[in-house]
Amino acid sequence: MRKTTFFAVILLIVFMAFTTSCKSKDDDFSILGNWTINMLYSGNYNYDGGIITFAGSLASGSVSIRFPPDTQVGTGTFTVNGSVVTFTIYWPSAEYTDTCIGTVLDDNSMSGTLVEQPGNTPGTWNCNR
Repeated sequence: MRKTTFFAVILLIVFMAFTTSCKSKDDDFSILGNWTINMLYSGNYNYDGGIITFAGSLASGSVSIRFPPDTQVGTGTFTVNGSVVTFTIYWPSAEYTDTCIGTVLDDNSMSGTLVEQPGNTPGTWNCNR
């Protein structure tokens, strides 16, 4: 066997061993459970220290959110695709809906942007465990 062929075979074996033994962050990650959430809307109004709960499967499910002292309570749905998380919250007390899209940064944090309707009000959000 030539040296270049032998080297290529060894490199292929090492590559295959590495890729089959390593899992991506997304293979092990779950957003299910309780998180602390902060939401900042354009116009400098914000809600800090809320509790958001994700329930269901790893890929989709329901979400509920509550800001103390329970003045703002909302419910909705979520999906996760890789490290991208999307959730929609309906706030019945105000008849608003927030659509939130973001990135799972690690096992304990995620953040992204939001748009509130009606009014097309933009904002940002972040969650920590």
